[in-house]
Amino acid sequence: MSSSTILGFAFVVFALMLTGLALTAREFLKVSEDPSNRKGIAKDSSIDEA
Repeated sequence: MSSSTILGFAFVVFALMLTGLALTAREFLKVSEDPSNRKGIAKDSSIDEA
């Protein structure tokens, strides 16, 4: 393999890795958000959060 072919493969692998990282971060943020914000439930001000 020539060095330009290896560089091309490295670029493709790097691009796929960045895409996977971005998608993983997006899914993590979806899962970790507070579900009450999504459903539109108002917070009860009488309950103190620890």
